[in-house]
Formats: sequence, structure tokens, C-alpha cells
Amino acid sequence: MSDYRAIGGVSASLQALLLDRMEVPPGLPSLVVSVGPPISEQPENSSPEPARLNLFLYQVSESAFLKNQEIPGQGHPAAYGRPPLPLVLNYLVTAFGTETVGEDALSETRAHMLLGSAMQTFHDFPVITDALLDRNSNPILHESLRGEFEKVKLHLDPISLEDLSKLWTALMQPFRISAAYSVSVVQIESRRKRHFPRPVGEPPGQGPRVIVFPMGTPEITALWVHRQGDAPGVEHPYPFASIGDTLILTGINLKSAGTRVRIGKLDASQGITSITRDRLAVDIPDNSDLQPGAQPVVVITAGPDPARSGVPSNQAVFMLVPLITGVAKDTAASPRRITISGNRVYSAGLSGEVLIGDFLVEREAYLEAAGNQIDIPIPDPLPAWPAPVLRSGDLSTFPAMASGTALDMTVEINGAGPFDTSLARLPADIEETARLLQAAIRKVRDHEGRIIPAFQGARVAADRGRLLVVPGRLKGAVTLGGGIADLLKLTTQATRLHSYLSGRLRPYRAPSAVTPKLRLTMNGATHDLTLAVTGSFAETVNSLESAIQGFGDSGFAGARVSHFDDQIMVIPGAASVSTVTFGAVPGDDESTVGELQLNAHYRVRVRVNGAENVVEKVVSLP
Repeated sequence: MSDYRAIGGVSASLQALLLDRMEVPPGLPSLVVSVGPPISEQPENSSPEPARLNLFLYQVSESAFLKNQEIPGQGHPAAYGRPPLPLVLNYLVTAFGTETVGEDALSETRAHMLLGSAMQTFHDFPVITDALLDRNSNPILHESLRGEFEKVKLHLDPISLEDLSKLWTALMQPFRISAAYSVSVVQIESRRKRHFPRPVGEPPGQGPRVIVFPMGTPEITALWVHRQGDAPGVEHPYPFASIGDTLILTGINLKSAGTRVRIGKLDASQGITSITRDRLAVDIPDNSDLQPGAQPVVVITAGPDPARSGVPSNQAVFMLVPLITGVAKDTAASPRRITISGNRVYSAGLSGEVLIGDFLVEREAYLEAAGNQIDIPIPDPLPAWPAPVLRSGDLSTFPAMASGTALDMTVEINGAGPFDTSLARLPADIEETARLLQAAIRKVRDHEGRIIPAFQGARVAADRGRLLVVPGRLKGAVTLGGGIADLLKLTTQATRLHSYLSGRLRPYRAPSAVTPKLRLTMNGATHDLTLAVTGSFAETVNSLESAIQGFGDSGFAGARVSHFDDQIMVIPGAASVSTVTFGAVPGDDESTVGELQLNAHYRVRVRVNGAENVVEKVVSLP
């Protein structure tokens, strides 16, 4: 039982915790932790100040949350008038200590280290319990606080600079950097005798009618899920379910004359499909009150009058997750998109996001959204055909640029523009040019200052003496004009082409096949390609280009393969090529095409309110 020693016991406990668990900064032989006003011990001369940590109790207040409340399990139900005094203690933690830097200057770095070590200790041990022992196996918690219902809990409680200034002014001490902590709740129990009310007499002969009936309290011991499409008898032990799935509750005393089931705040009793004393099955209804996220389930058993009485069970909790029923892609749309249909895949009032493989599409980027369907743009780093690319003229000999060279130019993408932009500085080589040009295009805004996705997502890379410019969302032609664009051969000497882009290969992993093979089709002409065993991305690009160029068909012989932003870019050798597909070599190598993400399957995952679908769907790209 806590008594008048409780306040001092907290100070002693904090002091013991710091002395036992703090890390001492280098060069400090021992740690001193004082309790009291933060008074400096700076010598009058210029000697360094001793290192010390101080705990100052500057405020004691009553906890409004536990005021007039008995300690659970200790007060008699009929007692009144003597609840414990619940206190919140506010401490100021101040570090002292200077050291000589140079000949005369003093530095407080050591004091800052002491304060950081103390804050780390309080962060690591926010609750001081009876079980917390020091290095000598002695309890850190003071004896006056042991065995109490409320534990000593501390948390950082910053106070304003103004209040700090008032505090230091009242102490008549120079301001020192400090950290404020709040400790709650400390209860001091009253020593006065408790009062117990006496009966006022016997009740009258005619009183309110009380119905008493024997009844066992229902209890849920486990929750399982039978999902739509599962074979009969299949029950999943993991509580993730969608609208239309069946919850299987097991326990005791679940059946009565009028058993009801509540999911969240919704009465789902109409969905009960079977019930015994120890097992109940209920379908999750399609009701707007049920949205993705954690949902509690309660079974209520009824007495003789089901409409007026009932005994609730404990709560079981499951995660209501979105259900994906279909995934369709449209790579010809602008932008190319994926349509996801299902149940609860979108909610206007809840957070949401979609993952295609490892690529995240934020809710703000959705093209269209309703409760049962969303359209999302396909992220640019996923496989694509045809992806437009603007290829510059030959810059193998990088043009000399005088210091006064104009940096401005115009840019137009997919009919938007032209807009004025400029490089941030003169580039020194083609690699720096690619970085500066990409930044210049991405900073373009429309006339109202809004971001344009085609510009915001534009990418530029350098490959074998040429610049490659790809628009965001992989749609529309890129046109650069005037100024430095002429000097960089991005105007009249540039070429607009269609390219095939793989998925992003980061980090790069070499194909697992002993002899990697791919099947490539261009305009109906199909060839199997054999790649050299490669250990790097650059070697894979070169090997793939050599393998494609080894055939004389139109589009093959002059094809170029580039390393573009951790993706493989294949540019056919003829402008007339309208179809390009990569595939596996059946029976020989069916893994390399997917490992190089030239044609791969990606898991589609929808998250709403932090809940993610569990029934997997995949989409094949491109």
C-alpha cells in the first residue's frame, strides 16, 4: 500500500534506474545523479564544471482520470468516501558538465551526451515494475511502490520554451537545456477509516418482478474462416475474411432459444447457417456498416424473454479484408491501366493503396474508384510495349559549351505544351546531361501550377553516346525544341521510336538456367534466342543484343538493346515493327523470360484501411 513515501519513492526509483542503466560518455569515470533544484556547480574560475545529471520535481498534480476511484480489487463494494489520492509528477531532467576545448573555451558536449543517454534509458524503460532488477539483482522500484495496481509509467512531456524560461527565472539560474518528463500514476492511500452503509430496513412485500433463470455465459474460444470458393469442410485458422465468407465460432454455451450474433455494430443473426452448443457458423453480410479493418464478433444468448434479456460472450476479432474477383488490363489506354473489381476494394472515407508486384500505387493516383471497382495506372517500371522513346543524335563527342551558353528550351509531351524549362547548370558530360535534362522536364507545371503526370514521370538515360527520353505513363510523343536542346541534338537530329521495356531489375539477379533462352516474336517472325551466362546487367544487355542481331529478319538485324533506368530497353531495327512479344521456350527454358521481367506475372494486392486481400490475383505484363 503506497503512503506518504510514494513521491520520494518515485524520485529514488528514477535515480536508481539512471545509475544502473545509463551509458556513461567516454572520459567520464563515474555517473552522478542528483535529486533537487538544478543548481549549477560551475567553479568561479574557468575550470570545467563537474559532470552530473539532475532530477528536479517541479510540479505535482492530481490525475483527473482516477480521481475518486478505488483501486480495483481492494475497496469493499459498499465502502465510500476514502479513495486514494492519484498523482501525476512532472520532472525536469538537466545535464551539467563542461570540458576544456582548446586553451580557454569550455564545451557542453559532454552534458548533451549525458542528457541523450538519460533520455535513451527512459525510452527503453517507460514502465518501472516490481520485476525490474539492477545489476546486483535488487529491485529498482522503491519499496513504497511495490505491489501497487498502478505502475510507475513515464513519458516525455515537452513544455514550451516560455514555460521553461519562467521556470529557470524562478530558480534564478542560467538557462540549461533540459527534458521534461511526466510520471503517472502514483496513488497515495488514505489512512482514515472507511465507512460502510447499514441496511435501511426490509423491502416491501410487493416490489418489482425479478426473473431468475439458470444460464451459462457464452464464450468464444476460437474463430475460423470458410472462404467463398473453398471446398466443403475447409476452414482457415487465420481470421482474415471478406464479405460473403463464413465465420466459424467455436466455444461453449453458444446455443440458446434466441442466439444472436453481432459483427461490429451490426446484427448479423440472419446469417447464422448452423449452430450447436459449441459451434456456430455465420455468413458475413454485405452491409455498408461493415468496412475493411478489425471487426469484433460477439455471441449473445437469450433468456426466457429474448427481446428483453441476453448474455453477451467475450469478443473475438477478425480482419475484414477486400475481395478481388477480377483483374483486367488495358495497355492500349492512355495511360495504360488495370481495372480491379471485387468487394470493398475502395472506400471514400478510408485509406487505400494497390500493389502490383512490389510497386505501390497510392490512392491519390487512382484514375477512377467506386466501392466495387478501381482503375489504376500501371507503374512505368513494369514491362511495356510499345513505349515511346526520343533518341538524340550522336553525342559520343560531347559538344563544348561556353560559360554563357543558354540553358533554356521548350518541351511538349503527348500534346501538352510546349512549356518553357531549363537545365540547372551546364553539364560536363552526357551522364550529367541525362540527370539535368530529366530534372528540367520533371519540374514543368501547367499554367495553373499543377503537376502533369507525363512530365512528372519522364525519365532520361544515356546509352552509348545518345540520350534516351521516355515520357511519364509511357504514352505520347516527346518534343524538345530551341536553346540547349539543339546543342544536345534533341531536335532535328533526334528520332522518335517505339521500344519494349522490361520490368525494373533492381537488384539484378542473373538467370538461373544453365543456358538461358528466350523466344522473341517481331511482326510474326519468331526466333529462339540463346544468351551467354551473365553475371551483370551490362553483360545481359550486350548478350541479348547480340542474340537478336544474329537473325536477318526485318527488325532483328538492326535492333538495339539498352540499359535504361534498371530496365532492359529493346528498340526494333525497323520502324515498321508493330508487334513485339517475349516468351518462354517450352520444354527448354521457361524461367528466364520471367526472371528478366520481359514477360512476367505480378501479384495484385489491394489495401483498404490497412487490410489487404488474402485471395491472390495475378496480372501478366505486358
